Amino acid sequence: MTEPNVLENIPIEKERQVETLGDFLKTGESGKLEFATFDVPVEMIFLAENIRPFDEKFIDTLAWSIIEIGQRQPGTGDVVLIEGSPPIRCVAGQHRYKATVKAKEWGYDKRYKINLANRELNPYEILKIQMAENLQNKMTSAQEAQVINGLWQMMKALRDCEGEKLSVTEFARSASRSPDTVRDAIKYVEGVSPIVQKLVDEKILPYTVSLLLTEVPNIIRGRDRGKGPILEDIYREQLCLAQKFVTMNFTFDKAKKYIEQLKQENNFAGPLFGDDWQKMEVVSHMIAIRDESDKKGREATGWFVKIVRMVQLLPDTSKAEFSEAIQKAMSELGMSRDQFEEKLKPLVTEKQLIGLFGKRDVFSKI
Repeated sequence: MTEPNVLENIPIEKERQVETLGDFLKTGESGKLEFATFDVPVEMIFLAENIRPFDEKFIDTLAWSIIEIGQRQPGTGDVVLIEGSPPIRCVAGQHRYKATVKAKEWGYDKRYKINLANRELNPYEILKIQMAENLQNKMTSAQEAQVINGLWQMMKALRDCEGEKLSVTEFARSASRSPDTVRDAIKYVEGVSPIVQKLVDEKILPYTVSLLLTEVPNIIRGRDRGKGPILEDIYREQLCLAQKFVTMNFTFDKAKKYIEQLKQENNFAGPLFGDDWQKMEVVSHMIAIRDESDKKGREATGWFVKIVRMVQLLPDTSKAEFSEAIQKAMSELGMSRDQFEEKLKPLVTEKQLIGLFGKRDVFSKI
């Protein structure tokens, strides 16, 4: 392998005792894959395809950690010469790279610590590295689902190019996960509405309950006597059901039973929120707490805050207002708007209160 001219004078600080990065790359001519750690300017790096969404809050937190104590764990990458592109590809540790970039934007000149391969990595080597990097991290079930699905799609695409099929069981074995975990991950990412996924990310709706919503196409198909449901209808139905499960505090078992009942009702034509809707109605995102079911409003603050957070995530919704039923219920409890706000203040922001309930004049008569 000829040493690429572009690498001859790269100003890289290195931990491994080699003359230059170019000299290190020459060791790859033997075919033996080796890694050495270098401190690289962030401008010299580009990112490989990412398998999960970036967490901007985590990047900010990590950036401050890098500023204060340095980068504790290096990323992993290789050298790929593409005209008009930086020469070093970051395969794993991309959150750390973005955090290093953020630190530099804040005025701290930090380099990115990366384990570089002595040759360009092939697709299967990249996949193996990304599996090891991502699946060992502590994640929520929803975050892990994103990672598993991303890895599944990458390996499936590689196999398709080779004219071979990839089974879930084979992939699960390589990822050290059960086949059911992999199937659930694929169902979640590909079959659950993005808005509902936001509810899961915000810990408003449990991941296990959201998986039940992948049955919605079967519910609609039965209702429409076999007609194929369109994606818009599926997502709309999933969001309505998700709101019901949250506001009614459905357990997984209760939600599962409810879904099964809907699947059996092929001629289902009634409103989604029927006679069992005891606590709340959601009509054009207007929230109304019924008089008879809100007598314990003083004790329901935690539940109400979850509803506040859910409404903030609903699409095309600038605010929801108190209904007359809520005002009447609060009056019967002897609770003013200010008293109710005091209970909520430790848990939500003033902006959230205004966004949910509107201006104070809504409460002027309470």
